[in-house]
Amino acid sequence: MTQQGAAAVLRRGHRRCHDDGHSLVWGRRCAAGFCASCGSSRRGDHRLMPCHHRFCLAEFGAVLPLRRPGHWATRTLGQTRRTAHPHSDGTVFTEAMPITTHSSAGDRDQAFRTRMRSLRCRAGLSFGALAELVRYDRSYLNHIEAGRKAGDRRLAEALDDVLHAGGDLIEAWNREDATRAQEAATRRTLAASLATTRDLMQLAELDLDELHAGVAETAIDYLATAPGPMLMRANELRTDALRRLKERHHRPHERADLYLIAGRLSGVLAYAALDLGDADAALEHAAVAGLCSEYAGDAELAAWVCGTQSLICRFKGDYGQAMSFIEAGFEHVGDGHGTGEARLLCGRAQCAANLGDSVAANLALNEAEAARGRIRQLDSVDGLFGFSHAKELYYAGSSLIWLQGGEDARRAVVSAETAIDLWKAGPAEDRSLDDERLAHIYAATGYVQLGEVEAAVAHLQPILHLPAEDQISWIIKRADRVADMLSARRYAGDRLAADIVEAIRTVTAT
Repeated sequence: MTQQGAAAVLRRGHRRCHDDGHSLVWGRRCAAGFCASCGSSRRGDHRLMPCHHRFCLAEFGAVLPLRRPGHWATRTLGQTRRTAHPHSDGTVFTEAMPITTHSSAGDRDQAFRTRMRSLRCRAGLSFGALAELVRYDRSYLNHIEAGRKAGDRRLAEALDDVLHAGGDLIEAWNREDATRAQEAATRRTLAASLATTRDLMQLAELDLDELHAGVAETAIDYLATAPGPMLMRANELRTDALRRLKERHHRPHERADLYLIAGRLSGVLAYAALDLGDADAALEHAAVAGLCSEYAGDAELAAWVCGTQSLICRFKGDYGQAMSFIEAGFEHVGDGHGTGEARLLCGRAQCAANLGDSVAANLALNEAEAARGRIRQLDSVDGLFGFSHAKELYYAGSSLIWLQGGEDARRAVVSAETAIDLWKAGPAEDRSLDDERLAHIYAATGYVQLGEVEAAVAHLQPILHLPAEDQISWIIKRADRVADMLSARRYAGDRLAADIVEAIRTVTAT
């Protein structure tokens, strides 16, 4: 075969023949092949070794991905060394030698799609050219970079090879695949917990077997733990209770206390579902918690459930229904018994503020403070089922930011910042990390309403750097609102406002 013929085949791909040091070129689209040294095109003359490449590069301008040491490098990256090898017939065969691309720790921490885009652009490859190299559809690769699809490991390996990522793309894909697996496990647990809730709802009576000492611990741990793990723990406890229930292994005098435990576990699941963004699932869990409180004859839990159902409706934007649950909750409030009354009054303030009634909102907050002063008996269970003074102030901040600014905004800022200070100074078991983070957003919102952008940014910065698993649904929703406010005409041309809006959108879009 002539040297010109060799060039034509070489542009299509190659295999290597290791007999006598010859290099055998084998066409990807062509059945012909030849030895670059002796010109033989008979396959029987040589032992052919597949190399798994899509293209090869010699001196003809084609692109060859790197897979492992010893393979040829991509010419377009400008990192190829060329080495001349003399053959037995006196000709010189020129071969490209690989040079590994090293990346920084910052590059390795990038998301898969971000790293893929960076490497593709650095290599000067269009989607069409890259698709030809990795044998994937160009529109599919576009979806990968845009974050609409994840891709599989085979694609990650091919891209890592073609783009000379040195394993960075595979490592990034592995990290994100592990995250996707954890999220899928959380979704499966959420579905399983809902199935258990529906089983409980279908029973005429809930016969539970024994008290679970872990329930009180779960209520406290919830304040400082991501909702996914708490969902799993509460569901495991309640599933065990349901199994014992169906086997009817319980003593008659345990029934009321065990109904109470089942109701509290369902309440934990309601909060976890809401923090994961599934308000409908949360309402189902809360409904069965209310049923359990009725069977247990426990007014304290019944009032707490009504407040939680109102909270879920406020999350959904249904403030009329939210107010109905608040009014129903007052039927279960005992004089001076626990923090239920103060919590319901704070819920009333949130409803009033979202409906634009500043007078009613401030009045309800003042009444909540008075109700706290009347408490003579503490809550039966702390943590998620308690309502600390810091939480009351947090509610004040979260309520008044929905009004028109001015004095309402100023009170919102003071309340939110005081709540943060109380949580930081108080016992660790009373510190609600999610609520503390939201209090920063509420303070930032108040500052934006007051036109104090720098103070708002100071509260937002630590929230925007939280790990993804700590960015609960409430944080995403409330941060998005701050971004909308800073995008208003009054902040046009404000560089600081524009920068923080971009940072918020980056977090909330993932």
